[in-house]
Amino acid sequence: MGRVLEDGKLDAEFVDWSSTLLSTRPHHKADLPFALFEFPNFIDDTAYEALVSEYPSAEHAWLEKHYRLDTKIDISSNGPNFEPILDRSPIWRSFVDHVCSETFRRDVMTFCWPVLQDYAARDLIANDRVLEVVQGASNAQDGIDRFVDVLETNLNFSIMRPGDLNAPHSDSMPKVVALLFYMPTPDWRAEYGGRTMFYRVPEGYQSRPWHRETVGNRVMEPFVQAFVKEVPIGHAAAFERNHLAMFVKSKNSFHAVAPIRGPQGVERRTFLYTLKLRDSLT
Repeated sequence: MGRVLEDGKLDAEFVDWSSTLLSTRPHHKADLPFALFEFPNFIDDTAYEALVSEYPSAEHAWLEKHYRLDTKIDISSNGPNFEPILDRSPIWRSFVDHVCSETFRRDVMTFCWPVLQDYAARDLIANDRVLEVVQGASNAQDGIDRFVDVLETNLNFSIMRPGDLNAPHSDSMPKVVALLFYMPTPDWRAEYGGRTMFYRVPEGYQSRPWHRETVGNRVMEPFVQAFVKEVPIGHAAAFERNHLAMFVKSKNSFHAVAPIRGPQGVERRTFLYTLKLRDSLT
């Protein structure tokens, strides 16, 4: 994967990230009405350990996020505190440059293009602009080119602590693809939870009160219990080291994270990568 320096750190200048292209990685697809893929051992182990060792710590300027039931701390590429982390960490700078490159974005959309065509045929695309791109493409290459032109990358370092949760939601309308790169601390235990639960929404869900009463595609607090009671979990993505879960947003791509359990100091760490329509196009 790269050259190791005298201090034992990986030389970021010589890291070859090409093996992280989705098209090159073994994966499996979950049995859900929408597309969810999991990629175990996503990154070469040496590079993964280098990233984990420099994942932002408590001394960085985390932003507390509280939205209805949801709680976490976050550092977003849309905010001022993201770039300083990359300035201090050559390995994260190298990785972020790679996933923001046209090569990576094009590979993601090439992987997802058949999914989006299937969504269009089944009326599962939530955003009219995304549907226009899929239906207006003359062929796969044209569609991929169009998406590469109109999508932007958003990145987040995200931490959930004991008691934090992420209530059921299907993600914002401009989002097209989400990659969840799980980076648990070495002391993480399975009993702490952390798995992302993806739901198998039943037919006729559009008429259910919990669906009608959503804000930002999130089930509102008074209806969460009804949602959990009525909608079975179709798949729970493994929250394990060096594990990537990727899903393509649809009208019914509801998912959640149950409250984190464990002692104080436990952290559910995730690096989130999303491709969404640029604001000017939404």
